[in-house]
Amino acid sequence: MTKELKACFLSFKKTKTKLQHKTRNKNQASFFSDPPEKIAISGPDEVDDNEPARFTCRASASNLPSKLAFKLTSEAASSADLISDLEQNGLVQVEEPEPAWQPARGDFEDQGWATQRSMVISPQYVAHAGQYGRQLTVECFVSDPYHDRRILVSSTKYVAVRGNKIT
Repeated sequence: MTKELKACFLSFKKTKTKLQHKTRNKNQASFFSDPPEKIAISGPDEVDDNEPARFTCRASASNLPSKLAFKLTSEAASSADLISDLEQNGLVQVEEPEPAWQPARGDFEDQGWATQRSMVISPQYVAHAGQYGRQLTVECFVSDPYHDRRILVSSTKYVAVRGNKIT
């Protein structure tokens, strides 16, 4: 058994025992997936026509790898998520999540699967900003696995679109 697998198994066992103890008198399930406590999104404050804009979402450690998702909206598109349309047009690329085991750092709470995921907005987006919007909202979130419409934890970043090629 590898070190990571063994550490994962021990974490699962400790978490399960801890949760069983907490829920014993509440008549609830003995194990569930805890979402990460924190999510942070990093990236530029502006998208321009010079270089791609990379936004990276990082989730704190949780007992299972987080299923991070992005939502991209603009003032022009109201609350509609633009990602699938922009991906089809080659203006946005959402990369696969990158989970990594984070060992304990002194106390049990820091141990678990830390996940990150990135989204890249192409510089060519600027030429289409008139159609999609000049003020973007980038959101990263983890949905409830039992109720997709319920967001457990999220982070938002507001981004301006600048450039000479805005149409």
